[in-house]
Amino acid sequence: MNGNWEGQTLSNGKVILKSFSTTMLALTLVATGCSKSNTAGDASSSKPSPSATSSTQSTPAASATPTAQLSGTINLSFPMGTAKPAWEKIAQAYQKINPNVKITIDDKDSATYADWLNAQIAGGNTSADIVVNNTAASYFGENKFVDFSAYLNKTNPYGKKNWKEMMDKAAYTPNGPHGETYTLSIDSFQIPWFYNKNIFKDAGVTPPTNWDELIQVSQKILDKGYQPIALPGNAESFWTGTMGWLLLRYNDQYWKDMEEKFHCTKDDYCFDPEIDGNWKFDVKDKFNDEKANFNTLKVVKALQSGEIGAANPKTKAMYSNFNKLIPKYTGDKTFFEVDSKKAQDMFIQGKAAMYIDLSSFAANFENVMKNQANKFELGYFWDPPMTDKETAVQYVRKQAGNLGFMGAINKSKEQNNLNMDFLMFFASPEGQKVRFAALSDANVAPSGSVLVYGVELPQKWKDTLGPMALEVDNSRFNRNPLIIFSRGLNDEQQSVREFQDLSQQFFFGKIDLDTFTNSLQQSLVKTIPRWLELKKYRPDALDTVSKNPAK
Repeated sequence: MNGNWEGQTLSNGKVILKSFSTTMLALTLVATGCSKSNTAGDASSSKPSPSATSSTQSTPAASATPTAQLSGTINLSFPMGTAKPAWEKIAQAYQKINPNVKITIDDKDSATYADWLNAQIAGGNTSADIVVNNTAASYFGENKFVDFSAYLNKTNPYGKKNWKEMMDKAAYTPNGPHGETYTLSIDSFQIPWFYNKNIFKDAGVTPPTNWDELIQVSQKILDKGYQPIALPGNAESFWTGTMGWLLLRYNDQYWKDMEEKFHCTKDDYCFDPEIDGNWKFDVKDKFNDEKANFNTLKVVKALQSGEIGAANPKTKAMYSNFNKLIPKYTGDKTFFEVDSKKAQDMFIQGKAAMYIDLSSFAANFENVMKNQANKFELGYFWDPPMTDKETAVQYVRKQAGNLGFMGAINKSKEQNNLNMDFLMFFASPEGQKVRFAALSDANVAPSGSVLVYGVELPQKWKDTLGPMALEVDNSRFNRNPLIIFSRGLNDEQQSVREFQDLSQQFFFGKIDLDTFTNSLQQSLVKTIPRWLELKKYRPDALDTVSKNPAK
């Protein structure tokens, strides 16, 4: 199913847009991924919440009462974009309940946020309290962030229940080296390809069902004088943005057939007999790898030996396909100058036929079209699979998951308790009522449904985002352990920069495919000692991959 709304109408015959705002900044590790720094909606989460209440009024009066008299200051320091009014309303509602607490709103620039946050943490003394921390995952093993685990088992005073019982477990997935939980992500998302129905009709084309068709469709659109795809090509896109997302998803398509080799077996430190004891690999089953644990050390050792990686025929075939599209159909030599804001503007203005973004883009589309001279109908389709002998499967697993990545800088016990109390309010039905009312007033759409129980999307967004979410099969490409080398090695920063530089040289035509992939493989292998150090693993951990690398 294309999901292109052909013959369908949304929200009384209209589709509605504005992209997402609280910035994913990056999909940490092998997590699903995305980021935006442009006009945006709001962010945070994974699958639709089993909720029951709707929140469409103006700012509701705060009614919860704290369990103790709280005092102090909480600094919210992260990119907020067009969701800033919602954060301001949440802060006001919280302060009404806790009058001795002051909350400061420090809206950061998403383009420089990752560098700023890492510098703040490295400096050891920061005023920031609540942050978006997925671009600082290298510090998860260094006690720099508060572990949510103990707080999740406490009563949330704004719901009068055990906190973790108020949310879907996908909102607080463990992500620390020893099972800690350093992030809270309560919003869901999907990432389709959007297209301009008017341009498609003019070019006489329909949504592509595979990569070869995508190239054919793109040529016909180009022949009509339009840019086929508005795709960001800047450095941010190649890591935390659209190109980074694409590389994760298509690496999964090419490497899914090798997952069995890296499964945790009975001699491995990561083996769980209840999970792994009876697991059987089935490459045709999209959900198969969600039922198993994988040994990342085995993956990295295979990368070190050259058995897998950038120089492999699989990766070469994938990049060869990308090169059929980029840069010819993505703006040619201007491709690397395009950021996410420029890409979105090109699509909105009718200058480009296709565009990749979060599902929230559709939820505000009607509002954006009001100010455009060239109005058009919006459709969507899912990733067209690549088709060559090197692919592992004939499908691309859809990118969907949970967003937000809210974390708290580890400080004194008193400050940590205060910060967590605020996040308890935020991730409660009470806090989400305030949030959705403010987003509705500002015409800023969320990325999707919410993982806080008892919270439902307002109807004006539910009609658009709901059908899209139902098409997602909930298979998770991020479970594939081999996507670890999709954009540098596990997001280690020097390897990311080298990957970005080599990618630019390749797509600009300065180096050929073999030079590119061989150089990238060398970069990945050289990164391994730094990666081991970053993960707090023993330097000789790859010598015995069955042993716990942290001991």
